[in-house]
Amino acid sequence: MTNVISISEFKQDEEKSLKNYLNILSFNELIIESTQTLKTIKNESSDPSLISKAIYLLEELNKRIDCSSRKYGDSLSHISEKVKTKIKELNKNA
Repeated sequence: MTNVISISEFKQDEEKSLKNYLNILSFNELIIESTQTLKTIKNESSDPSLISKAIYLLEELNKRIDCSSRKYGDSLSHISEKVKTKIKELNKNA
């Protein structure tokens, strides 16, 4: 018996943990986390895990804002889709 876990399983567990973490944050804490992540992306080279975190932050913000205001939720959803498209383009060019 081995204690080896596949990379895909590890990434899935990591994503699930991050989503759970973001889900339990208060809205204010979520905004702070988003701001810090954006500052890090602007000031440092963006690694794939940081980009993934930014996407999950956008999704969580969108989910919460959509519940209170459909208009703002739609706008944030549109921004999120643009970010995902841009990331796909960057990955193709890398």
